[in-house]
Amino acid sequence: MRLGTALALACAAALACGGPRATKPAARPDGLVMEPGLPPLSSIARDGDPAAALAAFVSTQGIEQGTGGASATALAAIVEARLVKAGFDARVVAQWDGVRVDVLFAPEKSAPVVEALAHALFDRVATSDPALDLVRRRLDALARLPWVDETSAACGAELAAGSRKLDEKASESVRAAAAGIGRVGLGSEKCST
Repeated sequence: MRLGTALALACAAALACGGPRATKPAARPDGLVMEPGLPPLSSIARDGDPAAALAAFVSTQGIEQGTGGASATALAAIVEARLVKAGFDARVVAQWDGVRVDVLFAPEKSAPVVEALAHALFDRVATSDPALDLVRRRLDALARLPWVDETSAACGAELAAGSRKLDEKASESVRAAAAGIGRVGLGSEKCST
């Protein structure tokens, strides 16, 4: 969980609202912060909005090829179930090549939301994981969609069933493959007072 801990610490520093500011690496002119061994982090400030936000994109491109959007669907269900269980109202959306996650939260909850996202992405999926029920339901729903050629579906980033079915037992391999460096991008919006 070394990467998860580093991710949590980097995001907690970026999402801090008020109080002393941690020193951060030099940002590029576009606001992107790059740290060796961590996902890129982009941060913006919204005037007058009391909520902070954390956004993530996790690429599932190339994972379980031939299953269409099943990898993204399974990963989205895992992340959503875990964030809801942790008490956060998250919008988690699967698309053809990845998963988008948006969480709004009170500024004082920055460390817990980052920790919850790190656990959602980096904790192993056991055979008794409660998230598997949602994975199963979402994969069943995906299987009922009409089959679309992978090239066509990828162009529109739409979810579609692939030529090969993925079941919930593959959830851990999907999660492990998607939780690597280069697949996870983060963004935060700081609160302003």
